[in-house]
Amino acid sequence: MELSLIIPARPEIFLKDTIEDALKNIEADTDIIVLLDGKWSEPPIIQHDRVNIIYVSKPIGQRAGANLACKLSKSKYIMKVDAHCSFDKGFDRKMLEAFKISGDNVTMVPTMKNLHAFDWRCHRCGWRKYQGPTPQRCGGCNDSRFMRRKMMWIGKPRPNSSSFSFDSEPHFAYNNELTKRKGYDKGIIIGYNLSIDFIASDSLKDSGSTTQIGTQPSLISSIVNLLADLTSSHQFTSSSNFFRFGENMSVNTVGLSSVDSSGGVGVEEIVSVGNESQVDRITTSPILTDMVNNRNVLSSTSGNGTDEPGVSNSVCKGFLSEMSTPTITPLIYPPFPIPTSRSTINSDVINKFNSVLGGEFVYNEKTSSFHNGSVALTPVYDNGLTETMSLQGSSFMCTREKFWELDLGGEELGNWGNQGLQVACATWLSGGRVLVNHRTWYAHMFRTQGLDFGFPYELSGRETQRTKSNVRDLFWHKKHPKQIYPVSWLVEKFAPVTGWDEESLNKLKEIESHSK
Repeated sequence: MELSLIIPARPEIFLKDTIEDALKNIEADTDIIVLLDGKWSEPPIIQHDRVNIIYVSKPIGQRAGANLACKLSKSKYIMKVDAHCSFDKGFDRKMLEAFKISGDNVTMVPTMKNLHAFDWRCHRCGWRKYQGPTPQRCGGCNDSRFMRRKMMWIGKPRPNSSSFSFDSEPHFAYNNELTKRKGYDKGIIIGYNLSIDFIASDSLKDSGSTTQIGTQPSLISSIVNLLADLTSSHQFTSSSNFFRFGENMSVNTVGLSSVDSSGGVGVEEIVSVGNESQVDRITTSPILTDMVNNRNVLSSTSGNGTDEPGVSNSVCKGFLSEMSTPTITPLIYPPFPIPTSRSTINSDVINKFNSVLGGEFVYNEKTSSFHNGSVALTPVYDNGLTETMSLQGSSFMCTREKFWELDLGGEELGNWGNQGLQVACATWLSGGRVLVNHRTWYAHMFRTQGLDFGFPYELSGRETQRTKSNVRDLFWHKKHPKQIYPVSWLVEKFAPVTGWDEESLNKLKEIESHSK
């Protein structure tokens, strides 16, 4: 199996509906592992090859239940969901596809809708009431004897929640203001279009140097090794927009093509770099070799005299995927200014290029790209994935390895409560990302206070507050073993955040300064 749905559940009347809805909409290699916490399900769960049931006679709590279910999973990915949810068609396939884009250092959730699970309906007069506690009497005929639940099981079209946060208490909050900020709709950076400028300096131009189609100069070994290293860890592909015959190139090759002085791509001059010993048909001018050997900054193709090359006339073009978490939030979240021409950027792609080129990549506002000498990287965004500060907690997906590495089922925190905050902080503060996948959705039923289907985990206010205090203590005091960033870093990354003013942020930083 590639994905396991993990459903820890106490006696919940909608568990059967949740499982059957998931089965109806699964399109990938997915199974379902249900933990029945202290009582068998009523109504009974359907028997199905994809459904595995674990029963424990003594209640162990939601976190412990999720942990036990996860231990029995053999899948690469796990997706924890509550026992009162419905799902988009192909939700599992769409989530797995998104992980191929984002990489695995991520916790991801689909867009969240509200679940219209049922209506109350009078079988005598037809009066109906939206889901809630059992009506004391019919609003039509005033008789309570004929009231029955009519199952609807519809993901309501509004709202579609995709941005969540927490305040300084911490309390969960919907952070809809973030979705209105300029640049939010760009989504996350998934990679870069790579361009290496070849335009010669004036002295080289005067010597009559031109692109040598058909020759095979040797590239400096460090550049070849770098390209080979990147192809082994990143998707690095040619594009039909750049190459005449590059459409069918493997994702583990680098496409190079020659460019003449007019900026035209050399005909049929596609080159692959599989590894440092497999360099095929490099047909470019010695100018590139000279630039690499001498680490020279060539003249700008725009002729404006700056030390930043253009992005159109290149000897090398392609798309290079970003596999880590690039710190390019200034491009997405406005209270931070867009980097100036001398601001720096950090990502695994850029760090690897810098290790060979020396210097630093800087941002050019005119071209919306980053430059280090004659190498340009233009960010490519995916607007189907956006970052969120926190999670609601009714669903999240990650690799099974990350679930255990980050202790996302931390039982010592309490048997229920604040799991969305816990999971988000553990992911962000350990160097990962928390993303919302806009290409799919799940719908969650928010329980009312009705005694007939209220919250099945009986927790006192004191126990709930204890769990919240434990989560706060874990991250505010930097006690999580994988934590490399303070909570203040996360708050400032998404600033301004409702519930965080200057005073509360300073108090947080004071706490952090006295923590290990």
